[in-house]
Amino acid sequence: MKKEFPILNYPGSKRNLLEFIDKFITPHLLEEKAFFDIFAGSGAVSYFYKDRFDIYANDSELFSSVILNALLNFQPLEEVDEIIEKIDYYKEENYGNLSYFHDWLDKEKEILDAENIEELEQFYLSFPNVWKKNLVIKRQEITIEYLKSSSMYALFTTYYSGNYFGVSQSVEIDCIRYAIEKSIFNPETKSMLLASLFFAMKEAVFSKDGHMAQPLGLYNNSSRLFKQRKISIFDKFISKVKDFYSKDFIIKRGNNKVFNYSFDQLLNKKNHKLFNNVGFIYADPPYTDMQYSRYFHLLNTVVNYRYQEMTVYRGKLSKGLYTNGRYQSPLSQKSQALNCHKSFFDLCKEKQIGLGFSFAYPAQPSLQPTNRYVLNIFDLIDYGKHIFGENFQYYTQTYSHSNNRNSSTKDVLEYLLVYKPWN
Repeated sequence: MKKEFPILNYPGSKRNLLEFIDKFITPHLLEEKAFFDIFAGSGAVSYFYKDRFDIYANDSELFSSVILNALLNFQPLEEVDEIIEKIDYYKEENYGNLSYFHDWLDKEKEILDAENIEELEQFYLSFPNVWKKNLVIKRQEITIEYLKSSSMYALFTTYYSGNYFGVSQSVEIDCIRYAIEKSIFNPETKSMLLASLFFAMKEAVFSKDGHMAQPLGLYNNSSRLFKQRKISIFDKFISKVKDFYSKDFIIKRGNNKVFNYSFDQLLNKKNHKLFNNVGFIYADPPYTDMQYSRYFHLLNTVVNYRYQEMTVYRGKLSKGLYTNGRYQSPLSQKSQALNCHKSFFDLCKEKQIGLGFSFAYPAQPSLQPTNRYVLNIFDLIDYGKHIFGENFQYYTQTYSHSNNRNSSTKDVLEYLLVYKPWN
């Protein structure tokens, strides 16, 4: 059976390093104890071990906990056709609520079919977004406060049409989100549907590599723009829903649990009971100072579905059109990362829990820039040797890491630090 089920193009995903990880940590896993993936991200490692162990998975990002709940806990209790029928019904209901935008949809399709970049740019410049303060329906300006009190779902249509997504794609996102909320599904099925929507958004978004830090410029990427804008969010969404029902999807085994804690919350003494049935912890923390919430803020937005104020920096909206309140992890801050991980190592030693700690670092630190890395891996290796003694080892594997700023790759070493408290 295929042991991967990708949802996102996730920075630092261990999808291509699963064999390396499996080789060095699986001999130390205890069948009677849970495997705890504490920075689970897109769930590649958690899903890989799902058929062999009880899995606990945690991530501070809300969208990630949704993906994890889908990957670890979804079971097909309803027929897929029944689910799609419900989604179709409510999707059309919200589409009717968005009748003001129907003429815009027709015009966008006409321009996309003609592939006229100049006309498309003018179309998007004139499209009424909330943040442009030019959205008026029946002589009433449509404000954030108005949208909060409205029964229609129009968040992506009024915030992100013409930048990350086309108008039609934004309407599709809003209608699917409305349908997920209005239909009666258990939490695991709702997570599966939201994860399928994440996949569709990743496939269609007009940004680099499916990340959502900021949209690309229209003119320099016009061929890609027309290709992306013609993708149907709904078609991609349905295809992923059906994947969850395929024989390739690993059905739940055991007592899997998903958490949405920050690192500080996870290490807080009141939460130490979470570790009582844990035999091994796998940790794949951020290794640079780039915040993950920046890459996937739109996914948290589609889950929370709140009409928030936009972040303003030096009097201007950010290019990424971020909303206020985006989570900032201390693990992506150089001043805190090393001490945070030392505290984590201390916890593993205190509770006698096995540890596998992944960290990517330049293969030649003296020749490659390390200024974006939150710590020097050798400082953490030295601490591991100090606190764990002879029960501590580390392994490395070379691989090419893509740079999110351009198309180049660089050689890095994947470090896997392993602590085995038992013989």
